[in-house]
Amino acid sequence: MYESGITILDCIRLSEDIVNNEVIESGLRRAGELISEGQSVTAAFQGTGIFPPLIIRMLKIGEATGSLDTALRNVSYFYNREHQGNDRKGTGDDRTRDDGRARPVIGLDHDVGAGPDL
Repeated sequence: MYESGITILDCIRLSEDIVNNEVIESGLRRAGELISEGQSVTAAFQGTGIFPPLIIRMLKIGEATGSLDTALRNVSYFYNREHQGNDRKGTGDDRTRDDGRARPVIGLDHDVGAGPDL
């Protein structure tokens, strides 16, 4: 979504509507609020306390290099890969980890292509 020109705040709002997990939805809402208040995307997602370090690092690199669209695509790729693997293992649609942190959010970028951009 972001890559097609939709603002990061609109991407986050749209993602809130498609996730099926109240923890992630709340985290996205809070991240959007923090971004609206002037925080960086990385700081906002980190400030929620629910997104794993891998996601935070990807966002940080994307912001620092001006490639946030690529970072979001990579987040989506890894989420899809992990989520599909869990479905095959019969773990269902649980989008939080055992430690309570959120898995990456698919809604920020739907075009995952063949793999991550490195």
